[in-house]
Amino acid sequence: MTFTRVVYAENTYDLEEEMNKVISNETKNAVTLKDIKFNSVFQGGSFGSEKIFNTAILIFEKKKI
Repeated sequence: MTFTRVVYAENTYDLEEEMNKVISNETKNAVTLKDIKFNSVFQGGSFGSEKIFNTAILIFEKKKI
């Protein structure tokens, strides 16, 4: 069985922390991390309100017994 978890953060340090939390929690349930897909989106705004949004999709696999 394959399933995903999506992690979101506005900076890469928080993204890494959130990814580590999710990976740690899921590996306690005997699952394996298969892949990670990253995406960053830049949103420009007026008056210096530019933001970068970071998303990671963690793909896990749990083997059937």
